[in-house]
Amino acid sequence: MTAPTTDSEDFLQRNRAWIRTIIAAHGARNADEVDEVYQNVAVAVFSQKAPIQDPAKIYAWFHSLIVNQTRLYCRGRGRYQKRVDGFRNENPEANRSAEPEPIDWLLDRERRARVREALERLSSDAREILLLKYYRNLNYKEIAEELETSVSAVQAKLHRARAALKREIAQ
Repeated sequence: MTAPTTDSEDFLQRNRAWIRTIIAAHGARNADEVDEVYQNVAVAVFSQKAPIQDPAKIYAWFHSLIVNQTRLYCRGRGRYQKRVDGFRNENPEANRSAEPEPIDWLLDRERRARVREALERLSSDAREILLLKYYRNLNYKEIAEELETSVSAVQAKLHRARAALKREIAQ
């Protein structure tokens, strides 16, 4: 980094690599996003009403500005992705092809067989709680009533049962 001055435009040019590194470290995923945030930083710098008077504080000020602009960009990107995902969920037909491929049927059948086999190798308690949750679609409270236990016990048992199932499937 070069020595700071109160001239923001000069500072932006001389410290471009440093600024881009901070942007990348705080959430930009690729070069295009880094460029976008860099432009937002430049706009924010030039829209400041009062320039920095103390040269000793310019790096701290720029660092906080860069981090804030990166967070704003990432937040906006997340909101956009949430809207896109919402559209996909509202219109599931738009995401599907007309006919499933035969390989998809085969893979789905194989996955189901592996899960069934893994379930058979689990203890009866683990198998029972998983079937209550995922086959009968009961919520924690309903499972607790069915097993005559507390909701927190159900959560713990489900956590252990899922981990056991995952281990069995991996084998």
